[in-house]
Amino acid sequence: MADAGQGAWNRLVFSAGGRALAVADVVVAAHARGDLQATWSRLLRLVACEERAAALVESGEISADEGAVQSMSEQFRYDRDLITAEETERWLEHHGLTLEDFDAHFLRHHWADVLGEPVEPGPADYRSATDDLLVLLLTELTLSGDLDRLARALGWRIAAARARAAEPSAQAGGVEIGLAGDDGPAQDDHADAEDEAMTAAWAARIGADPRWLAELPGLEAAFEQERARLLTAERLADALALRRLPLSLVVLETIDVDTLDAAREAAMCVTADGLSMEEVASEGGYSFERTEAFFEELRPEVQQQVLRAVPGEMLDVAPHEGGYHVHRLVGRTDPDPADGAVRARVEQRLLDQHFDQLAGRWVQWPMPAGGVS
Repeated sequence: MADAGQGAWNRLVFSAGGRALAVADVVVAAHARGDLQATWSRLLRLVACEERAAALVESGEISADEGAVQSMSEQFRYDRDLITAEETERWLEHHGLTLEDFDAHFLRHHWADVLGEPVEPGPADYRSATDDLLVLLLTELTLSGDLDRLARALGWRIAAARARAAEPSAQAGGVEIGLAGDDGPAQDDHADAEDEAMTAAWAARIGADPRWLAELPGLEAAFEQERARLLTAERLADALALRRLPLSLVVLETIDVDTLDAAREAAMCVTADGLSMEEVASEGGYSFERTEAFFEELRPEVQQQVLRAVPGEMLDVAPHEGGYHVHRLVGRTDPDPADGAVRARVEQRLLDQHFDQLAGRWVQWPMPAGGVS
């Protein structure tokens, strides 16, 4: 990328109250929340895999599966409705990327799949990374969708701060939380000064608004206050009652076979001969899996069958790419309010609905133009 990606760091993501927020601002905010490390760690592993693969390719031990790489890039384009090569190029240009960045990204992910065993990189800190690694970080954030997720999280926090500042009690007290022109809360006197200086230098290097670091604690405080006000026991109970079916737990046993005849034979062995699914899989040399999933995670056609079946019944044979699935319904139970996974999903649904609505009032996203979004 030209200029070590500086233009891409400065790309407008959204605006709030007349203030433009760029990619660099979103990334620095993610760092402050601790949300950037996961993408960085993944990138380091991908780069390590890429370097190991290069040596193996040179020695003739492995080669890239061009079809697999193309399939990954086509799925990316399909998900974003990028039908033609020209639309893809415009999308990449808008996001400060090139076709070379695009192709290299999917090849890195392909090598990680091919090598199988994780290749652990040495420790590194993105704040002191080379320009080349920062460009790769920006590419990974953009093409993985992580940047969209981080931008949404920041939009939520700005909307929460603006909404709370607009409340009569805040206006009467002259309170303005984490907005442009506000110096923000005082920094922790015990914070590591060297670490703060490193963060400030990195933020300036990628072009983030210098006011940003001081404002972020105020934004986070406003978000946490609004979050606590939203997630009351009563609201959680009401939301769970509305989502009883989607969050019911479904247990399935599944055999994966190659042909439709084999699928029918496997089902017959269970229903007519009384064999267990695991026994049928073992005798036929098929893969067997017992899974637990929320009802909402199942494919629509499987959902409909689960609703009609009773525990112990076989479901219809389900085709998939490369073969067929033979399912047996083991059971379906109502969601347990004490289950952490259930609570997390209920909470997330409430957060999504509330903060997306709030952000709709206070955050302005740029309109897509020319097929770019």
